[in-house]
Amino acid sequence: MGLTRANIFLWAGLAVVAIAAALVSVWLAVTTIGALDRELEIRGTFLEGGRPIADFELVDHQADTFTQDMLKGKWSLLTFGYTNCPDTTPEMLEMLSLTYRTLEAADQTDNLQVAFVSVDPERDTVPRLADFAPGFHSDFIALTGQHDEMLELMRSIGIRLSQTNSDDPGYSIRPEGTVVLTNPDGKLIALFTPPHHPQLLAEDLYAIMRHESRQNWLAPLTN
Repeated sequence: MGLTRANIFLWAGLAVVAIAAALVSVWLAVTTIGALDRELEIRGTFLEGGRPIADFELVDHQADTFTQDMLKGKWSLLTFGYTNCPDTTPEMLEMLSLTYRTLEAADQTDNLQVAFVSVDPERDTVPRLADFAPGFHSDFIALTGQHDEMLELMRSIGIRLSQTNSDDPGYSIRPEGTVVLTNPDGKLIALFTPPHHPQLLAEDLYAIMRHESRQNWLAPLTN
């Protein structure tokens, strides 16, 4: 049976409705993604677009040069401390180890590196660092270098440092316990201050990476 003029108009009308519905669906999806972008909430300070940090040249625990360029192309977590610290530094690195393993279990560490920056370059030599940070996770990087380079890096990030008399062999140094995140452009994108919790930090890092990549349709991070 052939199509009548009425049937042709009916099918044409239905096609128009279907196309309109599809366009509305796409618009809603895009609008929803935009809303999710604006609603990023983390337990730290998020810097939209990132902030530049000072150029630096440090040395890693394998005696290789590590510069700001090494931050580019990856997400980088930086923390500051010293190997003689009896509590804060090992606790921080243990927390970051658990955070990293949580993301590792979710296959979210291919583009993430963790670096421990020593604030005590006089005592934290390359051989000492080679036995230190990688002990918390084999992927971790430990960095040392000239004191002025390290201080300039910390100042550009906004981290303060207090130190007792360095003439005393048992002198102590107290960084703030801040964890810093840089984006693949090498810019400061977030800061996290104590107290820290591995699972919550992992969720915040995942949320930021998802937000910045605009992959808001990904499921929430689970361990």
